[in-house]
Amino acid sequence: MEYDIEVRELQSRNIAAVRRVLRMEELPAFFEDTFSGLSSLMIEFGVPLADPPLAIYHEMTENRLDVEAAIPFAEHPPGGTPRAYKGIAIIYRELEGGPALHAVHKGPYEKLGGLYQALEEWLGRHERKPRGPTYETYLTDPQVQPDPEEWLTEVYMPLEPEPESS
Repeated sequence: MEYDIEVRELQSRNIAAVRRVLRMEELPAFFEDTFSGLSSLMIEFGVPLADPPLAIYHEMTENRLDVEAAIPFAEHPPGGTPRAYKGIAIIYRELEGGPALHAVHKGPYEKLGGLYQALEEWLGRHERKPRGPTYETYLTDPQVQPDPEEWLTEVYMPLEPEPESS
C-alpha cells in the first residue's frame, strides 16, 4: 500500500490519559473500555472534547506495549476533573506540538505495520529523526463502522526540528 506522508506543524493539545503496560492481545479491550470510560467521565464533568481518541505508543516489544489511551479536551472545567477511572489514575498533560510526520491508514489495525515501515523509510530518505513517542488518532469508531476495511487511522510521528543549514 502506498501512503501520502507529509510533515505537519502540530499545535499542543490537552489530553486526559490512562497509561498501561500490557500484552498485544489485551490492547483492543483496553482501548474500548478506556476510550468510552474517559469520554463519558469528561462529558459528565462538563469537559468539552476536542478531537477523536488517540493512542500514544511509548514502547513496543514482541511481548508487551507501554501505551496511553487518551482523549483530547478543549479546556479544564472550573470545578476540576476526575482523578481516577476504575481505580486507575488519569493523567492530565499537554501533548507537545511541533513538526510531525503524518499519514492516514485505511483498513484494519493489524495492517498498520506497512505505514510504520513507510514512515521509517521516509525518515531515512530525508535524514530526519523522530522525537518522542508516535501516536495514532482513530477517526473511525469500530462500534459505528464494523467493516475494518473502512477504518481510518491517522499516524503522527513527532520529529526533531530540521537542522540549521550553515
